[in-house]
Amino acid sequence: MSRAGATLDDLPALASAARMAVDAGLITVVGAWSHLSRADDLSPEGRESTASHLRYFEAGLTVLTAVGITPQIRHIAATSGLLWHPDTHYDMVRPGIGIYGLSPNPEEATSADLGLQPAMTLMAPLTSVKIIDAEAPVSYGGTWRAPSRRWIGIVPLGYADGVLRAVSNRAPVCVNASRPIRTTIVGRVCMDQFMIDLGQAPDSSVSSAQAAKQSPAVVGDMVVLFGKPDENIPSADEWALAADTINYEIVSRVGERVPRSHIVPSMSWNNVPAL
Repeated sequence: MSRAGATLDDLPALASAARMAVDAGLITVVGAWSHLSRADDLSPEGRESTASHLRYFEAGLTVLTAVGITPQIRHIAATSGLLWHPDTHYDMVRPGIGIYGLSPNPEEATSADLGLQPAMTLMAPLTSVKIIDAEAPVSYGGTWRAPSRRWIGIVPLGYADGVLRAVSNRAPVCVNASRPIRTTIVGRVCMDQFMIDLGQAPDSSVSSAQAAKQSPAVVGDMVVLFGKPDENIPSADEWALAADTINYEIVSRVGERVPRSHIVPSMSWNNVPAL
């Protein structure tokens, strides 16, 4: 990876220093670990890369053994290694994106293919619903104009909350109104909000009071950005495609301003396997 840690050239000196610190009672060597840079790549080249990482890791363990250090825990595999490379499991694995119920490589296998259930839902209530006229520009730069009189909703999340500007005019959402609405962000994502298209609005001859009765959604209706996907709910993978990034970034960018609710699924003891 060429990130943190020692190279094989540096490791003998580090191992000797660690041995002296162990003998002096200053430290206990608990673990030895590394990381796999292409474990999600199952091409021949990707598999060879992972195999070379293992050879490098084993060489490092040999250096530690030579000075009498036997780590209690050896670990190198994150989610991709856990799923696709059994020989990387050693004493412990470190699932990351898998804990979110997401695939480390949806092109290789989706969450559903792997039997994973996405565990994170991002949602916010509509704070405004209004009608705008045909050709009215929406948000900064006017990058989207209403193709006709439209209902527009405002969602109080923006790039300060981790909603990438790259999803402007692209990312899908679901409005949990009286009838679920699958739609998209329109206009550029703002710092604290973005707009969504709620569909065709009545023409100007209809009174405001009458139009309000026809509104497809109302203030307070929840808008789901991504969650456990179904015919209406978008997935984090769809958002990753819209932003030209990976699902890791989508779920990890959600900012501190966004309140969290941790929901523990109910479990019947009848479903717990006997040990």
